[in-house]
Amino acid sequence: MAKFIFILMLSVSAFARTDVKYLRNYDGDTITFDVGKVRVLGIDTAELKSRKPCEKEYGKVAQIFVEKELRAAKEIYLTNNNKRDIYGRILAKVHYDGKDLGEVLLREQLAVPYVPKKRQKVNWCKVQEKRNESKKL
Repeated sequence: MAKFIFILMLSVSAFARTDVKYLRNYDGDTITFDVGKVRVLGIDTAELKSRKPCEKEYGKVAQIFVEKELRAAKEIYLTNNNKRDIYGRILAKVHYDGKDLGEVLLREQLAVPYVPKKRQKVNWCKVQEKRNESKKL
């Protein structure tokens, strides 16, 4: 019985909702809310501090997109926010106005899927070219 209650508590905490207020975002996958810095689960966006011009430029595109989306949002909340990464950021799914930010960034081709400890090398120039071509259609 105790084992069942513990498992139930774990599953409830994974889906617990935390309402937050947007403050700013560093890039497309690191956002500061009133509860602290959050790393968006399941995605990776281009780095702003990259030495590669394409990655730096694409990181700025993702950063601006996230800022516009979250500044305009009427409702923002986090789920799956019971863990932290090695930098102390809260790991969480970010939801706004009925949308999942990670899914939106993937659909907009501003992010790639991310699995911890299995980070892939991403050619952000090719990702950006693909996005630009699909937006022309």
